[in-house]
Amino acid sequence: MLIATTGFEASADALHQLTRHEQTIVFRLRTGHCGLNSHLKRIGIRQSALCHCGEADQTPDHFLQTCQLHCSERQHVWPTGTSLHTKLWGSTQDLEMTAHFVNITGQRI
Repeated sequence: MLIATTGFEASADALHQLTRHEQTIVFRLRTGHCGLNSHLKRIGIRQSALCHCGEADQTPDHFLQTCQLHCSERQHVWPTGTSLHTKLWGSTQDLEMTAHFVNITGQRI
């Protein structure tokens, strides 16, 4: 039996179609509770939220969309521009691509 409190079936979110590892990556990026400096500073582990590229705070948005350290990986996974919303809330294939991007960057999420 499926119980939905929002009026949407739980299966409407493509997250449920991913492997457990992929689900963990996407969920952490969605919530911002991850291994990026923005979160690590917020919980007192890092002194600065600044990304290693030095251009902006290392947030999920910066990491997925604009960080210059991962341009080649980003271009490999998303040859055409892809919105942050699609990367985090898109189809099963979109979410798999996001998890793949994280894996090939070597970034701990």
